[in-house]
Amino acid sequence: DFGWRTWLSGGRVLFEPRALVRHASSATSNRLGDFERGVLFERNAMQTAIKNFEDLHDAAGAMFLASLHRLHHYATWRNLTAEELRRAPFSGSASSRREGLLSRIRAKILGPRPLAVIDDPLTAMQFRALHWVLEHGSRIAGKRSTVQRLRTRTDAEIFTKFPLHAVPTYPGDDELFANPLFDLLRPALPLVEKPLGEIMKS
Repeated sequence: DFGWRTWLSGGRVLFEPRALVRHASSATSNRLGDFERGVLFERNAMQTAIKNFEDLHDAAGAMFLASLHRLHHYATWRNLTAEELRRAPFSGSASSRREGLLSRIRAKILGPRPLAVIDDPLTAMQFRALHWVLEHGSRIAGKRSTVQRLRTRTDAEIFTKFPLHAVPTYPGDDELFANPLFDLLRPALPLVEKPLGEIMKS
């Protein structure tokens, strides 16, 4: 975020080979725990893209489809009672197909069972991050306005030096990247596709 904003606002970036930085990796985020850290990671990534992309209309389709695909994948495959979320429309719920006398009596006494239950922390993390972005839309739009007013370099100029990378990092990302709809929504900017292992080696 800081690097992108520095470049787009025309800032000078210098390399000082004698500089020495000591960084205790994850010293702060480890105190938050995986769940809260994940919420921050997801919401900040989306907020960074919304603020900084020059042509948000060009990037937004792929960005939000990726977020929704990730949320869908987590909700339908990481939760014990998610079968109903994968059911084809108009095919009758799984619970109604196997409902017997005891199930009907139980429903009368205790009320109906929920169709699906989110019991996975990583799924909840995705919902929390998206909820934060939607709840703070005015604030993020204001930040975007400030960032774009400072722009003196185009994204095309910046990404010539630092190409955008499409890297599958989450479960289900390979499926997303292979989806023709995602291909239609990708930004027009040049894009480098690499597997995560190759990125980590470099």
